[in-house]
Amino acid sequence: MEKVYYFTGAGHSRATAEYIAQRLGRTAEDITVGKREADADAVTVAVFPVYCESIPETVVQFLKTVKTGFAAIVAVYGGIRPGNALFEAQGILTRPLCAAIALPTGHSFLKEENGFDREALLPFIEKIKEPAPVAVPPMRRSFYADVLPEWRSRVGVKIMKSGECSGCGVCEENCPVGTMEKGVPGDGCIRCLRCVTECPEGALDFECRPFLKRFLERKKKSETFLFI
Repeated sequence: MEKVYYFTGAGHSRATAEYIAQRLGRTAEDITVGKREADADAVTVAVFPVYCESIPETVVQFLKTVKTGFAAIVAVYGGIRPGNALFEAQGILTRPLCAAIALPTGHSFLKEENGFDREALLPFIEKIKEPAPVAVPPMRRSFYADVLPEWRSRVGVKIMKSGECSGCGVCEENCPVGTMEKGVPGDGCIRCLRCVTECPEGALDFECRPFLKRFLERKKKSETFLFI
């Protein structure tokens, strides 16, 4: 059965991928579990979050494995801005796009729910059923997007471990960049918060630094960018 691939941290892109998969009669598969290469589907569907207006490196490597047919991509973002993620993904892919969408959803640093506009996804889903090439134009990207994005995330978000941690290793098993050790993130942490989400004991939590809180308090956007 064909799949809808996703990369997720706090769960927003997973919820989106599962909805798309249900509508297409496909299964949803996490690209960081087991095989990390795309199958030879007629249309490879990939859903991923936007971090600091960029594509997570794990997703970049996956997109390079798409070798057949068309690709359709969904970039979910927390209502600040999607940056130029769709255009950048188009440049990474060696296969043509048939559909692309930047979809506002909950922000993981604000602990918001996995809500998204299902109606906005319907034209995207229909285009997958009858694929034809589409081009994504460059989109606006802030000046600060390329200024040490991973470092900014590490400085802006503190991950904390409580005494409830039993050392089960679930956070280490689920870390997409292999940086967690006994509930403590290493220097390579991208603050995707999967460790917090997947901890079976609720022993991990996080807090945003004051400067990041002020940034996130800005008026959020809810614009969907669809290319079909």
